[in-house]
Amino acid sequence: MAKLHYFQKEYDSAYRYYKSYNEMKKARGLNIYPQEDIKIGVTYEKMGHQKEADELLAAYTDYCVNDKSIYQPASMAVKYAYENKFDQAIEQLEAFAAKNHFQYWIVLFMGLDPNLEKLEVHPEYQNVIKKIANRFWDNHNRLEETLKEKKLL
Repeated sequence: MAKLHYFQKEYDSAYRYYKSYNEMKKARGLNIYPQEDIKIGVTYEKMGHQKEADELLAAYTDYCVNDKSIYQPASMAVKYAYENKFDQAIEQLEAFAAKNHFQYWIVLFMGLDPNLEKLEVHPEYQNVIKKIANRFWDNHNRLEETLKEKKLL
């Protein structure tokens, strides 16, 4: 629920859910879903809780730096967009556009993320977002053909 409110920029509603989630996470000493820390941090920031926001945003930076997955450049792009480093964000999106076999939710949520929305003023933003979508669909179509050839679809 928090994420849905976040993507709709309903930060007060997102905060209610994120606060509960974050408190449970801390109480149980869980380090789960670190890729969500930027959304939670931005929400806390919007609600005037800067100290907690700064902690979450620092944790997100640590996550980005240490991430070994194919999603690392996409995560870095969100970080740079948050920091208003638009050229660096675009560079990271370009790097992500060269990755293969990422999940469809990336294509869906990139267009909804308030942090990435700031990049819409960048002249390369639409091109790189289109590259990412095209890469997904190219991989999807190749996989579909392979499955059909093997009579698995």
